[in-house]
Amino acid sequence: MLVSCLASVFVCLCWEILQRVPAWKKALDKGDWPAIEADILRLARLMASEIMAACLNWHLDRDETRQQGKELAQEQGISVQGVRDVRVTLATGSKIIVRTTYALPQRSKRRDYRRLPGNRRPGVKGSYPVLERLGFVSRQSLLYCQEVAQAAVLCPSLDIANRLLSSRGIEITGKKIRNVCVQIGKRMLGQRSTLSSSEDDRKRFRGARVIIGIDGGRLRTRKQKRGRRLSTGHHGFHSCWREPKMFVIYTLDGKGRCRRDHLPIHDATLGNADAVFALLEKYMLEAGVVEAKEIVFVADGAHWIWDRIEILAHNLCIDWRKITQVVDFYHACEHISAALEAIPGLSDSKRKRLYRDLRSFLSQGQIQKVIQQIRCRMPGKNSLPDVEKELRYFERHQYHMRYRYFRQRKVPIGSGAIESAIRRVINLRLKAPGTFWKEDTAEVFLYLRSQVVSGRWKLCFSNFHRGVLAG
Repeated sequence: MLVSCLASVFVCLCWEILQRVPAWKKALDKGDWPAIEADILRLARLMASEIMAACLNWHLDRDETRQQGKELAQEQGISVQGVRDVRVTLATGSKIIVRTTYALPQRSKRRDYRRLPGNRRPGVKGSYPVLERLGFVSRQSLLYCQEVAQAAVLCPSLDIANRLLSSRGIEITGKKIRNVCVQIGKRMLGQRSTLSSSEDDRKRFRGARVIIGIDGGRLRTRKQKRGRRLSTGHHGFHSCWREPKMFVIYTLDGKGRCRRDHLPIHDATLGNADAVFALLEKYMLEAGVVEAKEIVFVADGAHWIWDRIEILAHNLCIDWRKITQVVDFYHACEHISAALEAIPGLSDSKRKRLYRDLRSFLSQGQIQKVIQQIRCRMPGKNSLPDVEKELRYFERHQYHMRYRYFRQRKVPIGSGAIESAIRRVINLRLKAPGTFWKEDTAEVFLYLRSQVVSGRWKLCFSNFHRGVLAG
């Protein structure tokens, strides 16, 4: 019985404590309290591993569990191959050997697998249905994967994540840390919009004022070169800059500020513009954003953003009157500065004074006045391509620059939320100097770090395990 298994563990715990008491007394006499705390924590981790192992072994040895394994294999359409010893990793990082049901995909009737005895079928992997139902991912506890992945995405490098985990009693190499992140991340990516939302989100977004910020960041990817290895034993690789595209969804309170009692939704992808809007569409459906009272899109002047908002609204059947589009005020000011820099003959003092006046007009939403003031400073009838480019920007977005009207309605005129999210999700981890990412690894880290930064890490993993239990 489970009680008897646990009783032996607690007897061992009491014995270990009695053996350590004399050493603790000596440490107290010396005032070395941190050493006692460290010893107690090590003992607690050891006992936690023993308790976990006892519970898991007891469960897997039951006849009911073996029968459950056969039923799960039948539901998945795989063939049971009996029971097998397998090494699993627990949440404390300890590895134990358990005996559980093992299954393989059924042989194809169309293909004759000719192989020698003992050889595996090519491209076929076995599975452990009972362990998978308990939340194990590649024979690793879900809580262990959660702990390792959190350290990997929070720390600036895998080496530092390795040191952090070692201080917690989890011995693991940097390569293994990356593998754990990729294994759990790829399982989550297929249902990312479902994992990051909850029923509480649907209640809070219903009838609320919702802000959606969209922008792009930068990171460097690596692609292995063809040919022989270098003299160092490594393959060379091509590196290029990529623009991961990110969005943030949050709600406003009555004063037009971000509500602190409702966690924002963050996500990013290396896909193109269509991919990020398809992902945003899924999030808006899953989280209930389509039922909001008002939806405000805030972004800079990038064409790939504004050209797709109307398509998004059409796909989700959102009333266009509920949508407000705002160009970030500070990006617009940068375009004023760029236009003035391109006009020859302006002294620095005159350019600064004119910039302040135009910024004031822009703040009041007087876009035509901004355009006229810039045009009248252009010398003669000469066309200045750089200035004309900036003027077309204001003409194209003048409806999105009604800043006085937006302030009266307590609508944000800046994209500070998405800029901050890009800095914390992308720049501080994936854009580090000398860092080059494989595309599939970068996609996983973008998603996982987005969940950590937004505060939805535990929700994401609990929804993932709930989905496993639901089959």
